[in-house]
Amino acid sequence: MSPEQILKLRHKYLHECRHQNNHSLKSIIMKKIALSENGVKTGKFFDSDKATQYKEDTYYNGNNHISKSTGSQWNHEALYRTASGKWVLNCYSQYQGTIETYEIISPATAARWFVKNEYEDIPKELQEETSSLEV
Repeated sequence: MSPEQILKLRHKYLHECRHQNNHSLKSIIMKKIALSENGVKTGKFFDSDKATQYKEDTYYNGNNHISKSTGSQWNHEALYRTASGKWVLNCYSQYQGTIETYEIISPATAARWFVKNEYEDIPKELQEETSSLEV
């Protein structure tokens, strides 16, 4: 089966799931997210349905909502914890032509991401990393 055929089949099943409220079909189909390194696809992937997503926090500056991760109203980040325990940083932008990336990052970098976004409930596996950031 070609990638195009698989994609069409996946969309058909997801469409049926949404309209028939049939969760068993949706659970069979995983959402593969391709990983990249320095903007280049690595051939590796993770299943976003099995991962935990953490969204960036924002603040309102009087005109726009600004990402605490990037300091921009246009550039954004989200963090994923994969089923295998890896941390994946998702960088995306509202600028036209910008490529969305998903890159594996170190636990130390993930800890800094949580601190920048002012998360209070930091995952247990990062608490030691986070405490080392205190000055």
